[in-house]
Amino acid sequence: MNYDAIRKELWGPAVLMMTPFDSAFHLNTDALRKNVRHVVDGGISRGKGFIICPSGTGEYNTLSREEHAAVVGAAIDSADGDIEIAVGVASSSHFEVIERCNAALALGANVAMVPPPYYYHGMDQQGVVNWYTEIAAGTEIGLMIYDQSWRRLGGSVD
Repeated sequence: MNYDAIRKELWGPAVLMMTPFDSAFHLNTDALRKNVRHVVDGGISRGKGFIICPSGTGEYNTLSREEHAAVVGAAIDSADGDIEIAVGVASSSHFEVIERCNAALALGANVAMVPPPYYYHGMDQQGVVNWYTEIAAGTEIGLMIYDQSWRRLGGSVD
């Protein structure tokens, strides 16, 4: 993985893409595709910003594996290389994170934004380091560490 190239792509504003659903709560990938193009057409493109999809704001921790793959695939396809899609991947299981990261990689993603496990509030900083070390060993996708230490979601800033 060429981290220097990834760093150049993750520049500018990060657009947190909402995951659209229809009135029956099924994914609406057509609306997602339109939203991705709207961002690009509005001027946020490679070197000028990137999209996080799905994001924490966009249901990434509640989507099934199939839904997650559908969202990632639709976003990457709609981006058509015009903007970097950083794939949000969250779970309390590092095995699940690795599975979803590898699925996103197979769909063409270059980077995944991964928070520490949100359930284990007592995890210390070494536990967080071990978390990311295990994930990095199981995938070739670039990893963006999602730090919200003020929320006490793994690790401690004390």
